Amino acid sequence: MFESFEMDRLDAYLRYNYKVPGWLHWYTARIILDLSRIQVDAGFEGAVGEIGVYMGRLFILLKLLARPHEKAIAIDVFEDQHLNVDQSGRGDRIAFLTNLERWASTPEVELIQRSSLEVSPEEIIAKVGKVTANFCRRRPYRGMRFQRS
Repeated sequence: MFESFEMDRLDAYLRYNYKVPGWLHWYTARIILDLSRIQVDAGFEGAVGEIGVYMGRLFILLKLLARPHEKAIAIDVFEDQHLNVDQSGRGDRIAFLTNLERWASTPEVELIQRSSLEVSPEEIIAKVGKVTANFCRRRPYRGMRFQRS
């Protein structure tokens, strides 16, 4: 699924993502990783994205899981806090881009700095494209059962 170099970055980030301010529980990261593998095996392709990226803790994981040809989109008001109607966080665009460069080794991302209430689905699709799936591939998730431990 991933090149060795990409896997090293992903492993390092999964171990040390707590160094990036934000919200991402280790269990949530694990579920996102497993879901990404299922989607790749099932032939899904498309962009990754997050609304309200703060300083990038979750977004970096999504970017690391994206394949090289898949785009990533981040939407946040960052320093424009007058647009943050629920006062949910005080993002920092420079810190976000610095964290992205440090952990994902790329600042390449479609970035929209304004309220998500003002962003249309059409604008997102125009920037990153549509999600596609190839349903002719094997479906490794068929018959999968989730158990409580």
